[in-house]
Amino acid sequence: MKKIPSNAQHSGSPQANEAIIRKFSKKGFHALTLEELATSLVSETFEQDFKRQTGLDWKREFQVKAIERLNQANFDAKWMMRKDKLSEDKDAPLFEAIRKGQVERVVDILYRSTNNP
Repeated sequence: MKKIPSNAQHSGSPQANEAIIRKFSKKGFHALTLEELATSLVSETFEQDFKRQTGLDWKREFQVKAIERLNQANFDAKWMMRKDKLSEDKDAPLFEAIRKGQVERVVDILYRSTNNP
């Protein structure tokens, strides 16, 4: 499997999304690494790319599972984002909810950010 360059992971680039979706299609959800799951959450286009390539709804079927798995591993997703794109004030509630395992709050924050960019 081709390794995703670290800068592609940070940006949630189309190449990173494609590699993650390809791995998902071949090996399934549980084969995805924590970094790949975090990339799926921070990428602005991952949901659309996933639906287009697999026909499945990432948000409805896998997003909560991804958040739960990241939470169980105490994964700190902040390092996945570039400092120039990270607004500590804006994103602090999201990361706090992830840290506390508040899945419903995380989904709500992500939903609101998707509908009100």
